[in-house]
Amino acid sequence: MGVSLYMVFSPMTNVALNVAEGLPAGSDLLFFGVYHGLIMTVAFIDVHVSAVIVRRGRSDAAKHRRSVVLYGQTLLIIIATTPWWRPLFPTH
Repeated sequence: MGVSLYMVFSPMTNVALNVAEGLPAGSDLLFFGVYHGLIMTVAFIDVHVSAVIVRRGRSDAAKHRRSVVLYGQTLLIIIATTPWWRPLFPTH
């Protein structure tokens, strides 16, 4: 669902992909066209690798400890790459 929203329905992504060369540093187009999708894909892979590692824990305590650390790591990745500077519902 996230990939379809990102690749098909996002107007910023469509513009960024059409003008891939020469995106200004620090712009919203660069963030949404390159960084956001890349980092969210990394987070997706990270959560799945974390699930495999957690399942391989020998005891329940080890599984819980691993899940807190690894899922916390994924949560930090997601929070760090959330565009907090943008309004949730744009007015225009």
